[in-house]
Amino acid sequence: MAHTVPIFDTYCFVDWSATSKPSPAKPSADAIWVGIQSGRSPATAHYFRTRWNAFAFLRSAFSHFMNEGRKVLAGFDFPLAYSHPLGKESKGLPWENTWKYLSSKITDDARNANNRFQVASSINCNLKLDSPGPFWGCPASCETVHLRRTSPSFPMNSVKAILPRLRSAELALPGTQEAWKLLGIGSAGSQALAGIPYLQKLRLEFPKRVQVWPMETGFASNPFKDASIVIVEAWPGIISQKVAQQLQANPDWIRDQVQVLQMCAWAKAEDLAGNLADYFEKPKSLNQTEVERCLKLEGWILGAK
Repeated sequence: MAHTVPIFDTYCFVDWSATSKPSPAKPSADAIWVGIQSGRSPATAHYFRTRWNAFAFLRSAFSHFMNEGRKVLAGFDFPLAYSHPLGKESKGLPWENTWKYLSSKITDDARNANNRFQVASSINCNLKLDSPGPFWGCPASCETVHLRRTSPSFPMNSVKAILPRLRSAELALPGTQEAWKLLGIGSAGSQALAGIPYLQKLRLEFPKRVQVWPMETGFASNPFKDASIVIVEAWPGIISQKVAQQLQANPDWIRDQVQVLQMCAWAKAEDLAGNLADYFEKPKSLNQTEVERCLKLEGWILGAK
């Protein structure tokens, strides 16, 4: 059922990067791009050479939007959760424990040098599975006994659980790849390891004002409670046709730049048409047990049904 009143008035979509050095000074592909569509202003795309600079921009923008009383949809193009908890169990929900653990282990400096492959290898070791994994994909120089360049066989077995290759949301969106894949075409696993700690900083800096869908908001047509900004996992594949058309008409444009602008345009159009609310509701393909698993552990992807 369509909702006639838009949920949001501001749309922000981020194409993240896990690169280990600053991106070129000239705006380029495979770097960080942030698209913003706020109110009636034209959508803008912003380019960043480092994660530190991108985070500073997002923190400032989020603060500004909250001070203006805006309702913001903030989409990030990397997995926000996993099909298995990472790190030691504590009192929080499994996804929260994973965010805390990654935030305590991932290091990232002002020039993008980071330890994501070392952390992935350590996690693989700690999980004590029947073969090296579940994280996989790395440069030859980063390969270890526990982290291999090639994919393990899934599902993987541990003493306590079975780890599938794909989360429920990835199964629902053909074309997405598993969160465990750290390197190679279509991979977003490294972006997650290098991105989740920054999202955790935003949650801690703006308690309750920044919330993660659906883990904190629940599945509901209107995801706001006390939040001003709702963070979602987004997949640019849902607007791939629009991106291809725009690049064909403008071959000098940068794909990442086009993607964040087109994601803003898609979300705004769906919201104004009253359709966006449907994407936030409980997916009809999930039973109650699967819903609870998504809320406590795996998360969901905007656009999957």
